[in-house]
Amino acid sequence: GGHNLEDQILRRRYFPKYAYRGVYLDVGAGDPKYKSNSWHFRQNGWAVYSIEPNPTQTAKYTEAGFQIIECGVSDYVGNTNLLVFHMGGREEGATTLQENLDLTYANTETIECNPISVPINVRTLNDLLETDLKEIGPIDILDLDIELGEYKALQKFDILKYRPKVCLIEDFHRVNVGEPSPIMEFMGRTGIYRLDMKAGENCFYVREDV
Repeated sequence: GGHNLEDQILRRRYFPKYAYRGVYLDVGAGDPKYKSNSWHFRQNGWAVYSIEPNPTQTAKYTEAGFQIIECGVSDYVGNTNLLVFHMGGREEGATTLQENLDLTYANTETIECNPISVPINVRTLNDLLETDLKEIGPIDILDLDIELGEYKALQKFDILKYRPKVCLIEDFHRVNVGEPSPIMEFMGRTGIYRLDMKAGENCFYVREDV
């Protein structure tokens, strides 16, 4: 499961009925199994749509026969470099888009600041949902874990149109800085989401009518 048992929290707190087969949009999906929040749901018949820019990781989806959209997600459509860090001895490492790198992330003790640079395509959530994912249907879980790029991604996501039931959003700002998080302020401005709980740097926002 996830780093902070996020998959167990999602299951037990929000989707306890195993007969229910929902839709999981996993943005910054990482490994399809190792520390994956969506793996449990995939195993239980959910439709899981995965987006991941790291070619080392996306190859694992292809090998397993899972669909994968290989791109970064931000507030623009274009190209950039993906910085791949080695972390804890695992060769695929942690990643972030070049323009999202900042000291709160780069100085983390577990990361060597000598990343590999990989050219990638970048899309917005709206662009993806209007093209590759136009048949996705109502989203039960939006899982946004793109290492400092979450706020930018939300800027080009029509959240009031797509209205995921639960949004699991990584928010390093909230962990590392003592001021209000821009992500929390964004979610508050929607008028339909409340912060239900946190697990480490991950925040669980729930639609008010759920």
